[in-house]
Amino acid sequence: MREPIQINAYVLCGGKSTRMGTEKGLVNLQGKEFVRHITDTLKRITDSIAIIANNNGYERFGYNIIGDLVKEKGPLAGIYTGLMHSNKELNLFLSCDIPLVKEEAIIHLIESSVKNEGATVTEHNGKTEPLFAVYRKTQATLIKELLDKDELSVMNSLSIIGSQKIPLSGESFYDEKMLCNINTKKNLKFWRRN
Repeated sequence: MREPIQINAYVLCGGKSTRMGTEKGLVNLQGKEFVRHITDTLKRITDSIAIIANNNGYERFGYNIIGDLVKEKGPLAGIYTGLMHSNKELNLFLSCDIPLVKEEAIIHLIESSVKNEGATVTEHNGKTEPLFAVYRKTQATLIKELLDKDELSVMNSLSIIGSQKIPLSGESFYDEKMLCNINTKKNLKFWRRN
């Protein structure tokens, strides 16, 4: 087993899950919940894992559950919450709807983030994934300013807080399904069959 990387990891489970119709992180795929898939992968990388959620249904997983510091402001508020609770400069954030993410992709992201000054976000097939990214604790102040102005788009925030993209598509570990967002019952039905 590798030495744990000095980074805090946060699984974002604070969404309303309106398209899924139920709490997304608690949905079962291949015998375990989305959040369990992600935390099982993360614990091979770091021993500092927390779940950002406004639902106490996540307590059963045994990780620290952190409620949003700024309510009803979406995933940007979840990122801000994690950064404010963090005791480290580098902080990994993953949305709970990418349960098939690979350990190699996470390690590649973290290793790339060390040499970048701003946030480090993943990109695959030309699509930026701001909820599979590493943010720096020092970016919390700028994110709070955006929240205060109701500028809630995580994607738009990247140019303001500073970020760099790392492409995953060409990497040896890459496959399209590892970053497939499972947001709807139709998506879930497809992935349960495949």
